[in-house]
Amino acid sequence: MKKILKISAIVIAALLVILIVTPFLFKGKITDSVKKELNSSLNAKVDFGKLTISMFRGFPDLYVSLDDLSVEGIGDFKGDTLVSFKSFSAKVDIMSVIRGESINVKSVILDHPNIFAKVLKNGKVNWDIVKPDSVKKKEAKPSPPMKFHVKLQKVKIIDGNLTYSDDTLNVLANLKDLNFQLKGDMTQDFTSLDLKTDVKAVNVSYGGIHYIKDLVFRFMASIDADMKKSEYTLKDNEIDINDLVMSLIGSVKMPGDDMNIDLKFNTKQADFKSVLSLVPAVYMNDFKSVKTEGKFKIGAWVKGTYNSKKKSMPSAGLALVVNNAMFKYPSLPKSANNINVDLKVLYDGVIPDKTTVDLNKFHVEMAGNPVDMAMHVATPISDPQIKGNVKGHLDLQSIADVIPLEKTKIKGIIDANLDMAGRMSSITKKRYEEFKALGNLSLRNFTYTSESLPQGALISKAVMVFSSQFVNLTAFDAKVGKSDFHLNGKIENFIQYIFKNEVLKGKFAFSSNLIDVNEFMSGNKKASTSESATSSSTAEQTPMTVLEVPKNVDFRLSTNIKKVVYDKLDVSNIKGTILVNDSKATMENVKMNLLQGAMSMSGSYSTKEVKKPLVDFVLGISDFDIPSTFEAFNTVKKLAPIAKNCKGKVSMNLTFASALDQHMNPVYSTTEGKGVLKSKSVEVGNTATFNKIADALKNDKLRRFALNNLNLSFEIKNGRVYIKPFDTKIGANNINISGDQGIDQTMNYVMKMTLPMSELGGAANHLLGNLTAAAASKGLNIKSVNKININLHVGGTTSKPEVKLMMGGGTSESGKEMVKDQAKQLINAKKQELMGKASAEAEKLIKNAEAQAEQIRNAAQKVADQIKKQAEDKASLLEKQASGQPKFLQTTTKKAADKIRAEGDKKANQTVTEANTKADAIIQKAKDEAAKLK
Repeated sequence: MKKILKISAIVIAALLVILIVTPFLFKGKITDSVKKELNSSLNAKVDFGKLTISMFRGFPDLYVSLDDLSVEGIGDFKGDTLVSFKSFSAKVDIMSVIRGESINVKSVILDHPNIFAKVLKNGKVNWDIVKPDSVKKKEAKPSPPMKFHVKLQKVKIIDGNLTYSDDTLNVLANLKDLNFQLKGDMTQDFTSLDLKTDVKAVNVSYGGIHYIKDLVFRFMASIDADMKKSEYTLKDNEIDINDLVMSLIGSVKMPGDDMNIDLKFNTKQADFKSVLSLVPAVYMNDFKSVKTEGKFKIGAWVKGTYNSKKKSMPSAGLALVVNNAMFKYPSLPKSANNINVDLKVLYDGVIPDKTTVDLNKFHVEMAGNPVDMAMHVATPISDPQIKGNVKGHLDLQSIADVIPLEKTKIKGIIDANLDMAGRMSSITKKRYEEFKALGNLSLRNFTYTSESLPQGALISKAVMVFSSQFVNLTAFDAKVGKSDFHLNGKIENFIQYIFKNEVLKGKFAFSSNLIDVNEFMSGNKKASTSESATSSSTAEQTPMTVLEVPKNVDFRLSTNIKKVVYDKLDVSNIKGTILVNDSKATMENVKMNLLQGAMSMSGSYSTKEVKKPLVDFVLGISDFDIPSTFEAFNTVKKLAPIAKNCKGKVSMNLTFASALDQHMNPVYSTTEGKGVLKSKSVEVGNTATFNKIADALKNDKLRRFALNNLNLSFEIKNGRVYIKPFDTKIGANNINISGDQGIDQTMNYVMKMTLPMSELGGAANHLLGNLTAAAASKGLNIKSVNKININLHVGGTTSKPEVKLMMGGGTSESGKEMVKDQAKQLINAKKQELMGKASAEAEKLIKNAEAQAEQIRNAAQKVADQIKKQAEDKASLLEKQASGQPKFLQTTTKKAADKIRAEGDKKANQTVTEANTKADAIIQKAKDEAAKLK
């Protein structure tokens, strides 16, 4: 028995040691393995800090914690963090782990989690990060069914932040400081759960407009949960939305893919103050001191089946009634009175076309200014039927007498009298007489200033006249800071745009005397001036962000702007046409004056992909001032930093296309373009590159010079500028330049120069003098050479250039080697000159010999012809004398005549042969003498 106890004690002690030591021994390997596995199976970058596995921190349970986890997106979501948290911890019943059939998780706590869910316009989501390959591998090798399941007792979230951004819906929602706790014995088939949720700020914007701002939300509930059937029934609960307290009753059942919902919302109190808290401007300013009167009633319900695969939705309804309400801040002189609202909304999830909106009444008197509205909408899907009216006179300054606006100041008069009734089909079929849309909306002497717009906005006059066909903007005169805006034109399709989200069309004439863009970009409270725009205050400005072009508008804008101040750039006399359509702004022959010159521009700016805006332009530039251009454009600073030390004016034709980053800067790896740059004269001075060339050639004239009659063609590709070979002059000296330069400031140029010997430095001339003497000792005279050709390779970077003499396939950096090489070139040139002279003499000698030989051949041919003629005459005479004689005598005479002819031919041929032999001998002798000359 003692031995058994002793052995048992040893085993238990050993197990304890293992439990204590194992987490420390293998923690590093576990951490590395988990990171490796996660990163290999996810389309994301996963990292985390400290991993803790302990038996003591959660004794008697196993405690596991993970600190500083982050899941960062890649590709389209590069730079976006999908999930991060300060720490994740869990307590697990160790015995349930050992048994293995059912793991009992007693608690899961997430501390400061941050979740960012993103949907791009193409529908791609950032949480779809599991690699398809890893899924296939798991499917290819199915594991046997798991014999255990996880039981959870408590989940807690501490100070979480959740953001949802959906570009397909143009929605942005954020929950800030979310605290959540769910407790209950979830190991049972049927249990009661306690749920607590607290969100300090809920923000929701749609289309760039904030509809919910800093809303406070709380939800506490007891829930009966049937885990087997996935049925959840709400018992005691309370929902707080700002100061509005509501209760929620009903159930949610989730059999399979269906979610059957049956919920009702009711108010627990009927004071008008509660519903007033839903108005952000009221709730955020000393809400507790607000005096209110009146009653309200609100009720809402959701009932039906939600199934994303079947695209089925539950129905929902909302009813809001406010009777004879008012509110007043004690610190303000006026109140809002006679507030009456009767709103009913019914959404039919089964047949959406049965959805109705009935705003039967909306009346408020804001500091004595009455506003009335009514609106009825039916059959919104098939053929929206609309009936509504707006009527009111509102002095906006009275709003500040009713609601505290803190640092916001607003003034102006709004008059509205609108009435509409009819079906959308009447407008679609252009039966405008069937659709009533009459009235006007005017705004006079409107002023607005706030922290976000410290320079202030003024709309002196804006008048819109409504009809069923269009909205006529008869006047719009506004001023923001020093910038003024004047607009008139017509808007078409506005009813279809409002109710069916169709394309809004318009034609406008826009003019302005001054637009100071810096006022809108600056982070300073003080409005910028033209002078400050040209100062170094750029660092104080907030970075530009992508300006999204609306998708469902089709506008044509005729523009006439006298002056625009943008960053360090002054632009004047802007005229042309701008088209806005399908997320693209197109410029048609827009002309302007800037940088002491002029520019014409045609092209487009597209934000079809908001994260990757595109520009595609054709530019015609005339007489731009180089120093001003360098200071105005970062692109010039990056692609042509040499321009910093240049003076003169340039003209250019350029085609340019590029993607832009989120700060509207070109993504240089995507840039493409080509063009021609011209200038009568460009002064270059004190550049690192030409100073280096001057040092190498010992020629100070290359430090400051002028490039005359510049005419170069170039191409932009993948962040580099490729310059085609072009000729110019430095003073009276010719130079040919070609090569390329990158956004990373690296250079790769070849410069071919012709320089007088007199312009080489003293050391170079001394060495050349010695080489000249050495050449003379070998019978070569190179003193008569006045100019030399120099080929240079310019590499390195613009700040640290490297200049090398090109020698065949290689280069040399040494100035001495450069001079030696040039001297060798001179000697070789002199040799070539002498060889040329010898070749000329030899050719002359051969030519004379050939002429003499030709004379001999011609003379011999004449003698041979004469010999043949004499023989022919003698033979012919003999045959003539034998004519009339007996036949045998004629035959004998014929043979004698033929013999005379043959002897004549033989003698003639011999004369020609002897002459050819003599002529060939003369030519060969000349060739032998010519070979000696070479």
